[in-house]
Amino acid sequence: DSVINHTTGVDHCDGSRASASGYNGDGNFHSIPYTEENLQDCSKDICGYSNSDKAQDCPLNSLKDLDNRQDYAQGKLSEYMNRLLDLGVYGFRVYAVEHIPTADVDAITAKLAEESGRNADDIFFEQEVIGNAAYSAAIQLSNFVASDKVSEFNFTNHL
Repeated sequence: DSVINHTTGVDHCDGSRASASGYNGDGNFHSIPYTEENLQDCSKDICGYSNSDKAQDCPLNSLKDLDNRQDYAQGKLSEYMNRLLDLGVYGFRVYAVEHIPTADVDAITAKLAEESGRNADDIFFEQEVIGNAAYSAAIQLSNFVASDKVSEFNFTNHL
C-alpha cells in the first residue's frame, strides 16, 4: 500500500512513528523534508464527499494532506517510489486515491516513469477508490480509470 497524500495528524506531539521520520506539531517533517508550505492549507476535516475540492484539499481525520499540485511534493513522492522500484517492488496500490486530483496522480506517475527510466505502462499502479454514487462527480471511479487500474472499495458488497 502506498499512502501518497495523507501525512500524520499535526495535532500529535513532536516525535517519530514507525517510519522513524520525525515531525513536529507544526507539520514539519524534517527527514523528507516537507514543511507546512508543502501541505494543503485547509484546516477543516472532510465532512462529506459531495464537494470534490474539500475531499481533495482538506484533511481526513486530522491527517494533513500533501499539496500534490506542487512540483516539489510530486518529485519527493516519485523519488521515494523510485527507490522502492530499485529495491524490487513491482508496483503500488495507492490508498484513497480519490483524495488526489487525477491530474496530480498522472503527474506523479509521469515523474516516476521519467526518473526510473521505465515506461509508465510498465509500472503497476492500482488505485483504491470508494466509488460511492453520492460523491462528487470529480471523485467517481470513472475519473481514475484513465490514469490506471482501479479497485472499487465497495466491490465486495456487490458480490
